Amino acid sequence: MTDERLRERDAAARRQARREFSIPVVLEAGAGTGKTATLVARVLCWCLGAGWELAREALRQGSIEARPDQIAGRTLDRVLAITFTEKATVEMAERIADDLSAFARGQRPAYFEAGDFDVDPEEASRRARSLGLQLDRLRVSTIHGFCHRTLATHAIRAGLHPEFRVDESGDATAGLMDEVLAEFVARSYGDPGDDDAVACLAAAIGPAELREALELLVANGVTAEYFDRDVFSDDSVVDRAQQMKETLLAFVALIE
Repeated sequence: MTDERLRERDAAARRQARREFSIPVVLEAGAGTGKTATLVARVLCWCLGAGWELAREALRQGSIEARPDQIAGRTLDRVLAITFTEKATVEMAERIADDLSAFARGQRPAYFEAGDFDVDPEEASRRARSLGLQLDRLRVSTIHGFCHRTLATHAIRAGLHPEFRVDESGDATAGLMDEVLAEFVARSYGDPGDDDAVACLAAAIGPAELREALELLVANGVTAEYFDRDVFSDDSVVDRAQQMKETLLAFVALIE
């Protein structure tokens, strides 16, 4: 395939990534090939074109048009851009803001084409100004940041404390486990002590082994409620046996 043909295919792929909103689009490319620029262009094509039109129709009340700021706000509320790093988040947000400013001034960034959205330059400029004033409603974040905000918004339904924090380093969790284990040791190995804990100690299951088990339980999100049920009841054993059977049958089907 000639270089010219490759460039044509590349341009067509970028064009589709900017303009196609009726189906999901997956874009694969190496580092430094312009993925961020293409994603920024996709966000702006949506906000200045199809997304704006959908928001305007949704807000229309009979023959009464919604205000541009209302349309801009609704348009941006329905955009979510996910990146891998905080650095990329800042870069994308800045580029979206810069390109909106360019459109507001009547300019078109180099990686846009005239047919990217069916709006005349003057209308695009007006829309860009309205979007710029509502830009704080655009959500650009890492997947961790998005999940944190979602869980914080619905913390009670998710079974979390409304002011939960993510322990990224693990230090807070480790400190809490140390505290809990210290209390357990003082209570269980003291006077009068706990017979089960002493029996475990006699079987070489001491504080270090208990700490390891506790780490495993915490890492897997096991809650106290899990231990309220009898995991060796007839129903539980039957369920686990059925799960193992299904897993084994699926494995056998793969290797046959």
